[in-house]
Amino acid sequence: MFQLWLDDSGRGQPTAFVLAGYFGDTADWQIFSDKWRATLNTEPRLRYLKAYEAFGLRGEFRAWKEVERDRRLMTFLPLLHFAKGIAFVIDQEAFKQIVAQAPGTPFKTPYTFAYNLAFSAMLQVLPDISPFAQVELIFDRGVIEHKQAISAYSQMFRIWPPDVTRLLASPHPRFEDDQQYPPLQAADLLAYCIRVDHDLDPRHERVRRSAVFRHLPEIATAVVSIGENQMQYMRDRVEKRIRRQHVFEATRWQTTVVA
Repeated sequence: MFQLWLDDSGRGQPTAFVLAGYFGDTADWQIFSDKWRATLNTEPRLRYLKAYEAFGLRGEFRAWKEVERDRRLMTFLPLLHFAKGIAFVIDQEAFKQIVAQAPGTPFKTPYTFAYNLAFSAMLQVLPDISPFAQVELIFDRGVIEHKQAISAYSQMFRIWPPDVTRLLASPHPRFEDDQQYPPLQAADLLAYCIRVDHDLDPRHERVRRSAVFRHLPEIATAVVSIGENQMQYMRDRVEKRIRRQHVFEATRWQTTVVA
């Protein structure tokens, strides 16, 4: 069985909302988690890893220097060599103007929109990875509202045929505490860095100059950017019943170069 661990970044931010995480075999995740916890326990010890705290030098990283933080964060990256990353980047303003206002839209927030995209993407790509495998989707408890998540998850069983939904390991989404589950800490780091990559606010320079930000794209990660054109297509599809097979293009994540 496979697992996809997801977290978000950018709720309430004016630019992009990101839902991102890593995908891999369940057995590999167990090995990864043991190694991640061992790395946390090296001196100076960390109880957990949270990108917001690490890059802001607060919480677990209070009183650290940037060079010390970067050196420590870099020790975690090799542990993800087996995993594949996936991220959905939603333009907040385009969503508000195009999707949220569309007549009959089922998506009132970019969060539920991203949730549905993540579910659909995994159902479509899993047969290519392992035709007979199932996938379990695990989210941080702090991600999108549970009620909305459960609704989106249930909707899949109504709109997708049984030969597709059989790929889901459970009829319900799973939520866990990111402080207790290392794969969610890795997902948090990925989501945070990809959001910064799509937000050129000068305040994020401290993140962009960090070693982990530069090296994280070395882990294979597919990025699905949903901007104005894709959202207009989806609105047209609903209003005019246009049918087409491909609308989103997944690209390899490469960090933005900031002069």
